[in-house]
Amino acid sequence: MVSTNWIDLQQDGDTGIETIRAHFEGHAYDPHWHDSYLVGFTEQGLQQFHYRRSRHDSTPGQLFFVEPGEIHDGHAPAHGGFTYTMLYLDAGWLQRGLRQLAEAGPAFGEPGFATTLVATRA
Repeated sequence: MVSTNWIDLQQDGDTGIETIRAHFEGHAYDPHWHDSYLVGFTEQGLQQFHYRRSRHDSTPGQLFFVEPGEIHDGHAPAHGGFTYTMLYLDAGWLQRGLRQLAEAGPAFGEPGFATTLVATRA
């Protein structure tokens, strides 16, 4: 059986920000976590993942967010799989950048995401 899965991974030398653009069909990845903040965009297909004890279905045009240390998985339940793009933002880099924007630094400690999925405007 020929796999149609692919991954394109890059890293910016100045910031350390990693980008991934990938396509998966069927099982994408087992439960795991990252040290980074993840900001993703579903380009094509249905991307299903478990995060914070809930199943999320991300469709084309939706943004999704995962905080450091949070366990998540990935699955492509529909024919044709899914394609997505993701930014991996180093937690330390992000915190330093936020401190530079505010004289006193982040008012409430660590940055976080208010929601997991957001639909983008067309």
